[in-house]
Amino acid sequence: MKCKTCGHEMKEEPIKIKELNLEVQRPQKWVKPYNEIVIPKGWRNIKVWELWFILDGSKYMDNFLGYYKGKYNYFYCEQTSWAKKNNRLSRLDLYDGLALNSDWNDAYLDYSNSDGRVVFCRSLK
Repeated sequence: MKCKTCGHEMKEEPIKIKELNLEVQRPQKWVKPYNEIVIPKGWRNIKVWELWFILDGSKYMDNFLGYYKGKYNYFYCEQTSWAKKNNRLSRLDLYDGLALNSDWNDAYLDYSNSDGRVVFCRSLK
């Protein structure tokens, strides 16, 4: 399905997460550098704490992960204030648990990874 306003390809219908007052797209593979992420019009990159809520055993987790369940996932999130100040990316890594990474050697804005994912969201209407 394509976004009517910007033409961005959305593979599935977004998940409505009432606790966060968000509509969330399912993860999409992103293998380009973090600083080249293109956010569809009307959407935004998910924040670390919002994604943590979903991935920390919420009732939405399995539906959200879909194909990516059980795989290595590097979720690129909106930069935290620390990451912005230090010119770093913010990501949650999902493998053997959850890890927040902004200060690793590979956490620069031009970083990319074959296990990279992006998640876009917007406020519920």
